[in-house]
Amino acid sequence: MATPRMRIDPVTRERLGPRALAELDVNLRPVDCQTCGRPLGRWGKPALEVRSEDVFAAASLHHPRCRQPGWVEDGLQVAELQVSGRPHVTWRAGCFRLPPGELPLFLVNPSYEYALLRDDGGWRVANLEPFVRLGFELEFPSRPLPPLPALSASIDGDRVSVDVRHEGAVMHAWRDVPIEHEIARVTHDWGSLMVGVTTLFDVSRAFLVERLMDLMAVGGVALAQAPLVSVSYAPQEQKLKPRKHSDQQVEAFSLAAEAMRRVFDLEVGDKQVAAGFALSDGRTMLIRHLAGRDRIAVLYMLSVYYALWSRDKDDEPNRASGVHLIAPDAASADELAGFFSAAAETGVLGSVGRLGASPLSAEGSAAYLSDAVIGTAEEFAAAFSAYRDAGDDWSLHASRGYIAIAIDASEADITRADFIRHYPKVVAF
Repeated sequence: MATPRMRIDPVTRERLGPRALAELDVNLRPVDCQTCGRPLGRWGKPALEVRSEDVFAAASLHHPRCRQPGWVEDGLQVAELQVSGRPHVTWRAGCFRLPPGELPLFLVNPSYEYALLRDDGGWRVANLEPFVRLGFELEFPSRPLPPLPALSASIDGDRVSVDVRHEGAVMHAWRDVPIEHEIARVTHDWGSLMVGVTTLFDVSRAFLVERLMDLMAVGGVALAQAPLVSVSYAPQEQKLKPRKHSDQQVEAFSLAAEAMRRVFDLEVGDKQVAAGFALSDGRTMLIRHLAGRDRIAVLYMLSVYYALWSRDKDDEPNRASGVHLIAPDAASADELAGFFSAAAETGVLGSVGRLGASPLSAEGSAAYLSDAVIGTAEEFAAAFSAYRDAGDDWSLHASRGYIAIAIDASEADITRADFIRHYPKVVAF
């Protein structure tokens, strides 16, 4: 007989039948009592209570001393159909990479000790039905899902939170779930996070991705895309780290050096090249010893390299891919922008933007989407605040920057600035 893990009275067993009982056995997990909120414990079986109203019923687990197993007819309130109205229900979530393409997935089991039932010619578990009504889909999409307005995701350092809203009210709030830095980066690039809801997994335990994909194929997971409304990175993850220099970086530096030779008759020497490679590894000592055009040459080479990923194959700006150079004052920003703009006429770098105009104006918004953007800390802070609060139409601007290069700035001072936290990478010298 199914459901050996629960105490079930004869009336409930007869009304539910073996199929529904077998489904409850794989959907319910004894964590906390839904009466007192205390752990159900490892020993002894929890009591199954079912409260019904018309074609719906709610099944929940309790200490036998708190609630005897039984079926309560006409005892279900509308609010009890929602997991959010149950203060003791347990949820677990985790972030994973899902094939194909290492798609970032936020997988959540929203109710360990509670299950929604529907009578449709026989009782069946219907845990995913409320999510389908909100716009979730039960088939793995063959194309990217559009962001679902009922959802929102935010990343703060190594934690991600997802909210589900309906008619202005928060239905579910799954907060502070650990997320790896690389998954956060991919989510930032996408601008949204796939959310999967299922009660068929204990998400806190290891499982095979192949089994998850099998469940998705048969409607066992409700899927939706949550727009990423905010992102900030932990300072230790923003630091550039030593790595092997790729052929792309050598080529980018060479092209940048040739552009500067043609435009300014400026010969790039070993000191500048060494400083550029060191800076790309997060080491700032060499560039601190340079000044004037020698220092600008290093910044130009580094910008050419990072701008390689600034645009897609259709020459449109990519999210989280812009190079932002933060000058100590307006005069320094003007000098830097003049140098970059002149060198960019060779076609090596692409577009160069100088902040200054209103961020929401045509001129200001175009400048911010450039491959390399130059401005003061105050100008970048004003732009970020404007785009953050301007709504979905400006989501590309709000997430455009990849690396912030702060010049003549204390690293401690710049990392305390609110706007700097949304960059995946930051270097200051």
